[in-house]
Amino acid sequence: MRIGQGSRAGLLGIGKGNTMLNQESLNVVALANEDTVEDLLRSLGHDVKRLDRQGRRRRPEFLVLFEGRPSFVCEVKTIFSGGYLRDRNAHLSTHDPSLRNSGPATHEVDFSRIESNLTDAVGKYRVLEADDPVLRGIPYLVVLFFDFFADRFHLYPARMESFPAVSGIAKVVENHALDRAARALSLEELERRTREGDFAGLPAESVDFLLVENDCSSVALPTTFIEKCILSHRRAT
Repeated sequence: MRIGQGSRAGLLGIGKGNTMLNQESLNVVALANEDTVEDLLRSLGHDVKRLDRQGRRRRPEFLVLFEGRPSFVCEVKTIFSGGYLRDRNAHLSTHDPSLRNSGPATHEVDFSRIESNLTDAVGKYRVLEADDPVLRGIPYLVVLFFDFFADRFHLYPARMESFPAVSGIAKVVENHALDRAARALSLEELERRTREGDFAGLPAESVDFLLVENDCSSVALPTTFIEKCILSHRRAT
């Protein structure tokens, strides 16, 4: 998804104020995130077909196939700002140079950026259903990437009543198992291993989907995908 002006910029939380966020550089990051998702899906044994380059109408990024058959549709969203700080004319974002060296900042936690992106994702899904009725009702995954200051993923409720078309949301996490194992070590042991470069017995480096299934979804993601993810929340059955 290339980042445009107006409403699309608003999806990223950059639609307020005289923003210092450079849309060209954000585009590069957003497209790289799409590539990351595509590569990870392929590494999990899925084939991936681009959907958003098939015409002028805005559609989700990927049709994901398993053993040659459509398995689910995937949309990728990147949220670059955790909010706009009016008193500083700056975004709560590592991409806004105005925020640097301006002292501590506070901002209320809200889910408006996640929900505006989910709303947009559902709109793309409806376009796809209209364009290709064969895919109507196919499971739908939305993968979210966040700026450090914008990440509300772990706080967002699994009961997504306003988005029944969304089967689940996910984020890409690195070294999840390794981090958990490292936290279980004593401080002394962790310092020793770090100093000596001793990683014996620890999990290998990894990249995974951290998945939250939507309790209110009308259709679940396929088990063939779920079993390859780290589950943050399992959908009630």
